[in-house]
Amino acid sequence: MGDPVPSDRWEDIDAFYEELIEDHGWRQEPMRAFASRLASGPHGEVLVPSTSHEALGLSTASGFDDRLDRPMVFVLYDGHRRRFLVRYLGPDLRELRRESADAPDAPEVLARILDWLGLPR
Repeated sequence: MGDPVPSDRWEDIDAFYEELIEDHGWRQEPMRAFASRLASGPHGEVLVPSTSHEALGLSTASGFDDRLDRPMVFVLYDGHRRRFLVRYLGPDLRELRRESADAPDAPEVLARILDWLGLPR
């Protein structure tokens, strides 16, 4: 898979969500909590986080160009519906599947995310 993901990548993600919450009033507390659980969990060293608008991108590739050749997952939180949207992307960042979930780290949802990215559970 490559080198472990530096913890500062996850710290940047936390700061990103903190800014959305504190400075812009966005209801992204559940996303911040989800990212924090991922960062401190067993997959935090292999999942490479990124952001696109309010979405959390998850990949196994560090560089943008490398991500174009691998599957990726984007997780978004809809504060009005209080639901997460999980988007499963293939090469070239085309969405191939999506699902709505109460919690993206629920065992069955997280298993689908890890399977999509080719990671062991």
